[in-house]
Amino acid sequence: MKNILIILKKELKRFFFDRRMLIAMFLPGVLMFVLYTFMGNIMRNNLFSTASERTQYEIVYTLNYASDTSALPKVLQPLDPYFQAENKGNTVHYNAIQSSEVETYKTKLVNKEIHLLITFTDNFEDKINDGASKNNISLFYNLIHYNTS
Repeated sequence: MKNILIILKKELKRFFFDRRMLIAMFLPGVLMFVLYTFMGNIMRNNLFSTASERTQYEIVYTLNYASDTSALPKVLQPLDPYFQAENKGNTVHYNAIQSSEVETYKTKLVNKEIHLLITFTDNFEDKINDGASKNNISLFYNLIHYNTS
């Protein structure tokens, strides 16, 4: 029993005061902390570098969505938070066009003069209020056409 206490004291003394043992125990943790902190800062700077840039979004929509076309369509109002979610300095400009001008604005979309083109079926909001089931909104963004029915 006396020998066990001597061996225990020796091992505990070695564990707490031996430099090689302490380095082997703590150095990997410190190195991982420093490495992951460095990697995290690099990724944060690369991923969010555009967050400081203010963007001016140009959205074009057709005027055939309702009989009263004096205000923005109710469908477009929920889009604002998405365009301004990353940075509150972003601005959104809505421009109304006639249905006959859609092809012209598709070429402007290709040339990146506008960001989004939205087309509605004729009297879209009036048909929704009447309960019609066949209404379409077409979204054109970067030459990709999404059609929601």
